[in-house]
Amino acid sequence: IRPVRVCYKLGVVPAAAAAAHLTAYEVTTAAPAAHAGSRHAGTHAAGQAVQPPQSSSNSSIGHFSTSAVAASGAVYPDAATTAECGAGAAVTRWSAVLSLIWHPSDSAVKPIVANRRIERLPEVNWDAKGLPFEPLSLQQMLNCDQGELEAFLTHIYRTIASSAPVKDKVNVMSYFESLCTDTNAANVLINSSLTVLFVRMLRNGKTPLLRIRLASVLGLLVRHATYIADELAGTQLVEILTEALKDKSERVRRRVMATLGELLFYIATQQQDSGSASVQDTSSAWGITPAIIAAVVRLLKPGEDEVCQHYAVKTIENICSQGGEWASKFAVQDTLV
Repeated sequence: IRPVRVCYKLGVVPAAAAAAHLTAYEVTTAAPAAHAGSRHAGTHAAGQAVQPPQSSSNSSIGHFSTSAVAASGAVYPDAATTAECGAGAAVTRWSAVLSLIWHPSDSAVKPIVANRRIERLPEVNWDAKGLPFEPLSLQQMLNCDQGELEAFLTHIYRTIASSAPVKDKVNVMSYFESLCTDTNAANVLINSSLTVLFVRMLRNGKTPLLRIRLASVLGLLVRHATYIADELAGTQLVEILTEALKDKSERVRRRVMATLGELLFYIATQQQDSGSASVQDTSSAWGITPAIIAAVVRLLKPGEDEVCQHYAVKTIENICSQGGEWASKFAVQDTLV
């Protein structure tokens, strides 16, 4: 097994991407009605307050447009109403309707992974004595130079990739989770060969406990990373997560749906903010097909695990709050009914 190589030093991401990747969930605002911004800084200013939509059908503030309201089933004043009440009265009426169906909080986003309003997860414990290497704390790892970091991650890689018992791998993954909740660490770890290994093991693994830990680690990395290199798209991660939604274990499906939702939200906001590629090109690169969207929407049907459903709903809510073509992907009848 070759040593783990890290693409970026701790605390350093490519200069072109550094300014364009700010985790939306880390933004706080003083006013309760302030917009949390998109996941990345760019076209959405962090903490920018969202204004109510204007009454003119040609206007658009942020991602809101009256055409989007029309798509949701709202009724515009028709010619007869305008003739009867006068143009001014009709516009006033429509503005009153908008004030009832729109609120700035509608465009605020909250985490999908580790969202305590969806699910309170038990604390993840691990046995230091069961690790075949000397564990480092998160801060100790952040203080490592590149050589020390690569040597440390290689120990983890070799243990996970070995023929060790599943319980030992689960213990290592549980420890590794404690290293994934820092942005600097997440940026390095998700762009290392370790993530490629985790994706491959999630695709091939059969043991629920190990699949839970793998999906959980991947979800935390996506949740906290502000930069994910394009190479990860080549691992078919979106497709593998979608396939894992069929797992018989509801605990696996919960972790997988949370991770898939966080990843879809990241991809959507990254594409919107950078504008470097079209929605079609980005979807093609990551393998986001209509079948992927249908798999998420299918979880909304009665009879599915309610926690898994909540993760799916939160995914759709976060993506639709950003508007645009990504929101339209979920604007299907099954979402509404």
